[in-house]
Amino acid sequence: MFDDVHGLTPDRAARLASLVEQSLSLLDQEHGMEAAQRFLHSQGASVVCVLV
Repeated sequence: MFDDVHGLTPDRAARLASLVEQSLSLLDQEHGMEAAQRFLHSQGASVVCVLV
């Protein structure tokens, strides 16, 4: 998912992909994108990665 993002190490790309997978349940439960973004940010994802 994040393999082609310039500047990300493979470890960081894998961590972000895992976080995105975890946040999908928030979207499925209709909590909305805002809740998913808050979750990602609370887990240490940068603002730019959260928006992507």
